[in-house]
Amino acid sequence: MLQLRTLTALLCLGAATLLAQSERGNITGVVTDQSGAAVPGAQLTLTQRDTNTITKAVASATGEYNLGNLLPGGYRLEVTANGFKRFLQQNITLSAGSTLRIDTALQLGQVSESIEVTAAASTIQTENAKVTTVVENKLVDELPLVVAGSMRSPFNLVAVAAEAKGDGQRLALGGGQVAAWDATLDGYSVGTNRSGDTAEAALNTPSVEALTEFSVDTNGFKAEYGQAGGGVMSFASKSGTNAFHGSAYDFLRNDKLDARGFFARTRSIYRQNDFGFTASGPVRIPKLYDGRNKTFYFVSYEGFRNRVGANDSILSVPTPEMYNGDFSKWVNQNNQLLPIYNPNTTRANPNGVGSIRRASFRPWPARSPPTAKASSPIAASRPAPAATFATTTSSPAERKSPRPTNGA
Repeated sequence: MLQLRTLTALLCLGAATLLAQSERGNITGVVTDQSGAAVPGAQLTLTQRDTNTITKAVASATGEYNLGNLLPGGYRLEVTANGFKRFLQQNITLSAGSTLRIDTALQLGQVSESIEVTAAASTIQTENAKVTTVVENKLVDELPLVVAGSMRSPFNLVAVAAEAKGDGQRLALGGGQVAAWDATLDGYSVGTNRSGDTAEAALNTPSVEALTEFSVDTNGFKAEYGQAGGGVMSFASKSGTNAFHGSAYDFLRNDKLDARGFFARTRSIYRQNDFGFTASGPVRIPKLYDGRNKTFYFVSYEGFRNRVGANDSILSVPTPEMYNGDFSKWVNQNNQLLPIYNPNTTRANPNGVGSIRRASFRPWPARSPPTAKASSPIAASRPAPAATFATTTSSPAERKSPRPTNGA
């Protein structure tokens, strides 16, 4: 029994944790008459314009109301009470994770009469002290994003917020520490267990085409975002509506359309496609189910293909003989043979670091080094990558010798 109670408590705690962080918003306010007195029991009906989803509430004894758990988008608010004209507020825009205050003043009259306010409701948040930068759906859809070697990332849109500095692993929000930010998608964290890097977090977010908007909250955000330092980014995904919508896209880069670089001999192969589609609407099954105003769907797909060819740079790779300690065929980029010197003839540089050799040292002939030398620890190490050598300095009276040795 004790174990069952403990399990139940943990499940309740987990459910509360899942509901803590959310992109949902609230609309709150007070219903009064023309004299400023509260109107208790007023009926409030909030309608989502795209889906006709209805949320209802009743004003309290002090005239206060709160409509919560609302998706970002456009709404209209209707307020009715006995002995008062119907109040209708149009063009309400609710941003992700925001709290919007709308106070209504009812006028005496019949319910059949109405007062309609068509001006856009103020989006100034007076219910909290946080600073929020909202990137609306229009900006998400129309702002250009660079496609260079990877998919478009929604984190690139964060640059429009004045509180954002840097990018990638150097991103900081609201004057906080670098990589101390947090990001959520529909209330779920999209961060990783590694240091904050927008490139890695972008793997947990959907396509940019699937986002309706996002907000950047800095300074004064709620304690539910306690793991964030400086700021938190809240992404909201798109939803279906009563109308069918769709899109298809392909961000193309192709070397056939590129100009040759000024110093390049040829154009390198570069063929990149960032493509996808979206589709949304009401769920409808002919003669069985009509999901208008009730059930909706949204589908998004994004693919990425990147084909990059080699350029005309000259690279050094080890030859089979070099793995056996034979550098007799070592040449430079002009195919000129490089002399090789015995490393046992070098000595420490008395004037600094590195090693030096005299100009009179004779190089090994253009053949394999002696067997005893080839079996030395230097040859036995057989480095897998191309040989690299340390650069040293010497006085004008002496010639310097890199390690192990070469005559370049």
